[in-house]
Amino acid sequence: MTLNFIICDDNSVVLDVTKNHIQKILKQKNLNGKVVLDSSNPFRVLEYSSLHKKDFNVYILDISLNCDLNGLSLARKIRKYEPHSYIIILTAHIELSLMPFKYRLKAFDFWVKPITLRNIESTIAVLYQDFEALLKNFGIQQRSFITVTSDYIKHQICIEDIIYIESFKSKLIIHLINNVFQVYGSMKSMLFQLEHSGNFFYRVHKSYIINSNHIVKIDKFNKTITMTNGKEILVPVTQNDIFDEFNYIFDD
Repeated sequence: MTLNFIICDDNSVVLDVTKNHIQKILKQKNLNGKVVLDSSNPFRVLEYSSLHKKDFNVYILDISLNCDLNGLSLARKIRKYEPHSYIIILTAHIELSLMPFKYRLKAFDFWVKPITLRNIESTIAVLYQDFEALLKNFGIQQRSFITVTSDYIKHQICIEDIIYIESFKSKLIIHLINNVFQVYGSMKSMLFQLEHSGNFFYRVHKSYIINSNHIVKIDKFNKTITMTNGKEILVPVTQNDIFDEFNYIFDD
């Protein structure tokens, strides 16, 4: 299973440094995780939480966001959607270190700026130990894979890393978090494989199958769905019911 990292800070430099440090550690340690969102807008983070409350998420939130919604209030709202998600509080003011306890946020850690690669590495090491124990204690299944052939080479693709699949002539283009594969096959047969994986895949268009776990925005008015890689997919009027289906999934 994947840990999704979400970073919110109104300082673009801190935002980039934190993101780069996390990505470097995940890659070096070969950890199953990814940064899915980095933003200075707390309302984007709140929207993500409402849509992805069933995922395993790690929120890194600056207290001062230069906005009506500060990091502590944001964390409190996230807790309503995700009582068991990981929350790390970030601030330049050490005197605020007790605030997460006063807000009863169950914060996993508290980082004081300027943060270093070592600070982040230490926290991530402990965080993944806790995550592995969680998976073991609750008997959560490990990642599922499908086998595809691209350019005469067989590849094992992690199903949860699939963002969406599009058809182009006789080929399927599989868009993953960090890769793209072109394979021969039909949308019908691919959807059949994915539906038996236990993941939430939907054919929202004759040319698109999407993984609902990778949706970041649903715009019913403009009939579009935006994915984690920024792809905006137009949903035909004939498929309008799919929006109600997504609302049912995310709101239950």
